[in-house]
Amino acid sequence: MALILIGIYFMLFSTRIKLPTTKRVQVRAGALSGLMGGFFGMQGPPAVLYFIQSEPTKEHYMSMAQTYFLIGNVMMTGVRGYIVYAYICISGVIILMTN
Repeated sequence: MALILIGIYFMLFSTRIKLPTTKRVQVRAGALSGLMGGFFGMQGPPAVLYFIQSEPTKEHYMSMAQTYFLIGNVMMTGVRGYIVYAYICISGVIILMTN
């Protein structure tokens, strides 16, 4: 709900979102992006806002965004694969113990 309200605000009242490209903003955008990726599977909006402000050209922006999403998706796939593997192992142990 908050993202919808923020989106409506920027659509109606602001022509451009301005973020300074400091280390503090970079860490906050990365942390928020990681949390959103972990909780909702949607890591993009904070990272995209930061990359749009920090990269001088469209080509640099596209390369940074694609690299970021590639690394993030590979990491999330690995974590999800590990969780599924652990669940299968635990389920197998429980089935063996009940027989």
